Amino acid sequence: MNRPSADHPDESAFSTSNMQTTPDSFSGSLYPDYGSLFDYGDDLFSSDWMNSVVFDTVARRTTVDGDQLPDINDPNNGEPICIAPPTKSRKGKAPTLRLEDWELVKSRVLDLHVTQNIPLPKVIQTIEEEYPEFKATLRISQWGQDKNVKPSEMKVIVRKRQQRKINDPNRGELRFRLREHTVDPEKIDRWMKRKNIASDEVYSPSSIASTPTALSFQTRSPASGSMASISMSRSSSFNQGLEVPSPALSFASVFQSRASSFPGQSPALSYRKVTMPQIFVNRFGPIIEQASTQIISRYLGEDESRTREELSFNRLSKGDEHPKTMNSIICLAEILLGQGRYRSAEEIARESVVLCKAHLGEEHELTLNSLFRLGVIFRCQGLFEKAEKLQRKILSTSQRVLGQYHKITLVVMLELVHILYPRSKWNEAETFAISTLRHHEKALGARHLGTLEAKLVLAIIYTAQYRLWDAEQLQMSILQTSIELVGPENIFTIISMASMANIYHMQGRLSEAEQLATRALETSRRVLGPEHPQTMESIKEYATICNATGRGAEANKLLERCVAVQERVLGLDHPKTIHSASVLSSWKRMPQLLD
Repeated sequence: MNRPSADHPDESAFSTSNMQTTPDSFSGSLYPDYGSLFDYGDDLFSSDWMNSVVFDTVARRTTVDGDQLPDINDPNNGEPICIAPPTKSRKGKAPTLRLEDWELVKSRVLDLHVTQNIPLPKVIQTIEEEYPEFKATLRISQWGQDKNVKPSEMKVIVRKRQQRKINDPNRGELRFRLREHTVDPEKIDRWMKRKNIASDEVYSPSSIASTPTALSFQTRSPASGSMASISMSRSSSFNQGLEVPSPALSFASVFQSRASSFPGQSPALSYRKVTMPQIFVNRFGPIIEQASTQIISRYLGEDESRTREELSFNRLSKGDEHPKTMNSIICLAEILLGQGRYRSAEEIARESVVLCKAHLGEEHELTLNSLFRLGVIFRCQGLFEKAEKLQRKILSTSQRVLGQYHKITLVVMLELVHILYPRSKWNEAETFAISTLRHHEKALGARHLGTLEAKLVLAIIYTAQYRLWDAEQLQMSILQTSIELVGPENIFTIISMASMANIYHMQGRLSEAEQLATRALETSRRVLGPEHPQTMESIKEYATICNATGRGAEANKLLERCVAVQERVLGLDHPKTIHSASVLSSWKRMPQLLD
């Protein structure tokens, strides 16, 4: 017989479902299955196989050419006694991965563990579910994101805390941040209790290390006290810093919940093909070949990593109260919003609001900017009334404090148009859109992206009012200028293509509509990811065109997939989910021309 062999097919494929979008949207698998087949032949005494056979040591043996044979006087009639090796299952060792391999899931791990505050065991389970081919232990500590406080670090914290408390009681207590995370005072108290350290005595251990570079501390003022309690847990109250009364502007009524109640989840990461050089070595030397491989990616992933590093540096070197730190938090919230991670974006945005209000005041430019971002997130979550109330208050303050042509005033005006037209407030939306467009053209010029967006929402309003010729003329110039300014793969260009496809669809030009909708869908799926909210809108637009051309079966399948993803990413009660489910239900009730 031949030596036992294992057949491990290494073929794997990753397929993403087709997806889709409507032009009024501004929200901004096959896994490898390894099996093994062991073929045991008839020749039990093959010299190769004997290495794994254990013989009875009582029976006498002789050796011929290295092979052990039973003695002729063996009471077992020459038959060896074979004892099978113990069937003991062992957990496979995690593979050794290169640094670049970890970069593929790093942002997802940090989002789950740091942003969403999910315990590491649950993070590991989630990563293994989302990426079955990725098996390795996490390396949070190597990334400088470990939340655990080491004994040597805790000794330094307790020593400094007790020195301040006893030697300088008139000053406020110290608050500590270790590797970007606020150290919970209760955790310090529990550690002191376990170590039998009295709270009214100076702590001076015999062996103590110097202050770690990752540890920072500052005096907790009344304002920063509420801040620290927020930093300790993303799910804690954000109302504390927002209940300060202000005669000029009060946003307390906007924040009723103590944390984000948005039920949606982050869109799954996507796979994309890249060509990378691979080096093979033979007896003649190294050979470099270009090989195509699949890597995990996320839209704006590099921007997110860079912003998180910048935020970490600013927090450690400048503190939470520095404007650069607050600006980094606002930028991170904007990136998460662009990725369609609305819950995480809301929690980060709320933190930025608290910090800006506590240290800069309610009418500072950064405070208004952070409130504006939070309002955009509310709109993307489908909370239109809440978003409108907040944005109107911001607009009033911005016009009075910063001026009617300031950039914050302009973006808030544009955002209000985005809030009005999805609720069919067409007349008010049109009036506001025209005024917004004039302000943008005067302040920024005709070829600025903000001006193009003001034109785009006006074109969408014209389309909804069946002013198709006006909408077409406006949209054609928008799409051409967008490609020239930001390229064909920018999210604004994708939305513009979907809007143009919808106009063609309503004009009955189905062939042109399908061609443009297909292009928008393919680009959205490749650039933004298969579960990005805008990709879902692209799927919905393409499915609508399929249904109009008599391909009902294909349309139903696409929209069913769209609804399933929207229910998970946006939630069951989101207006877009409800609309997609309603359209799907109407299609199924009506007779269709099936393929």
